[in-house]
Amino acid sequence: MASKSAADITAVTIDLRMPCKKHVHTITVDNSREVSYLKR
Repeated sequence: MASKSAADITAVTIDLRMPCKKHVHTITVDNSREVSYLKR
């Protein structure tokens, strides 16, 4: 990924979704504190 800009992240997300397009209709992202703890 070139950067962490919203445009770059959007483009990568769309590209990654394409192979499973028929099955994935929505993606929910949650950046709350309890979820961010799981990334550590």
